[in-house]
Amino acid sequence: MSLRSSAVILLLTSSYALADVVTFEATVTPDRSGWDIVQIWCDPDLWIEDGWFFEDFQICQDFDPPVGQAAIYRRSLADFIGADTFFVEWVVETTADRSEIGVGGGANISAWSHGGVNYAFFIVRDQAKLNRDNTLPIIFVDLEPGVPHHYRLALFGSELYEWYIDGQIVDSGLPEGPYPSVNPNINLYARGRYLPNLTKWDYVRYGTIPIDASADFNSDDQVAADDLYFFQECLTTEAGGWAGCKWADMDFDGDMDCDDWALFLAAWTDPAD
Repeated sequence: MSLRSSAVILLLTSSYALADVVTFEATVTPDRSGWDIVQIWCDPDLWIEDGWFFEDFQICQDFDPPVGQAAIYRRSLADFIGADTFFVEWVVETTADRSEIGVGGGANISAWSHGGVNYAFFIVRDQAKLNRDNTLPIIFVDLEPGVPHHYRLALFGSELYEWYIDGQIVDSGLPEGPYPSVNPNINLYARGRYLPNLTKWDYVRYGTIPIDASADFNSDDQVAADDLYFFQECLTTEAGGWAGCKWADMDFDGDMDCDDWALFLAAWTDPAD
């Protein structure tokens, strides 16, 4: 691969581990990319189209609501127990009605454990909800409907958690404890309850937070092709996704531009290129 042109294209597999980062890029369904099926209920329509994972949820005909179709997938986070930092980020859009958010309908991401530290996100068409613990305040954030949104959870041991939506911090504070710890898992799930919805996922990524301005997305102490795709994504994506791109802001000026591209090329370490 030559790096003399900025028009480099890196073809991605559907899901893979990049040193300290694991990604699900929606080119196949989650169960074909390392996620375990917890439940596929009442046969929802699931498909891949144009790099998105679509889920069409209807109300099950043989049951009275709130029993709609559902699809739940899970991956273990055991490899990240004890990590100093950890992030989960995803892009999703759903048509689920706001009335569904209190009963678990719509799109959901949960990073949970048996150790009492949990982060559960519930997302409907025009609102998102974070529930860390039923004894703590539940956070609600209004959303612009009809467009995908970028979500990011950033954890710094026992010191700090940050929840971003479209590049802006919407909640932060002192965590109940470090995470991942004590049989940690991540769930990707969506469903209908009283009303149907169409939900689509662009990607789900998680792992060690890369060092700011390091050019090293996967924290493997190299700057190589595995980092290139994600750098280009930061360079070309609107500000909504920028909260996860501090590692690619090579000149610490708060934006992504050609100056950062030049510094990224200068940091390249792969001798094959």
